[in-house]
Amino acid sequence: MLFRSTFSSMLVIAPDISSVLCSGDGKYVYTINYTAGGDIYRSTDYGATFTVVGTNPTGTPVGGQGASSATGQYAMFPLAPANQIIFTNDYGLTWNVVAIPVGCRSGAISASGQFISICSWTSAQVAVSDDYGATYRAISIPVSPSGMAMSSTGQYQYVGSLKK
Repeated sequence: MLFRSTFSSMLVIAPDISSVLCSGDGKYVYTINYTAGGDIYRSTDYGATFTVVGTNPTGTPVGGQGASSATGQYAMFPLAPANQIIFTNDYGLTWNVVAIPVGCRSGAISASGQFISICSWTSAQVAVSDDYGATYRAISIPVSPSGMAMSSTGQYQYVGSLKK
């Protein structure tokens, strides 16, 4: 379920939602159903209303948490453990499946959308893009990642691991 909170109340606004993304100001909200073939919803009014703008066209369920740029122009949902993401670069109007060089777990996007990083579900690698998601390359790291974060500029990226 999707809940909207203003810190004074909670409102259920959509059932069966597994991943939620929003722009920095909360104006753009994207949600997706976990299942393969699940609908992708878009709100442009701070979550007051939602419209179905696409579906997950793959046979792979969404796994892990996606990310959005500050404006909401760039956003992605990881398809785990597949080497794919569902990606938008037009404020959620269209969503496309994009191949990346690692199996997806979760990701981060810089405020501008220029830098995108996705940690692997299956190996000690991170997929990175420095061109707004046009291309990706794999970077090996010492351990299998469990999550990640990125500074607003994309200059600093942090990868966590459950292993010592």
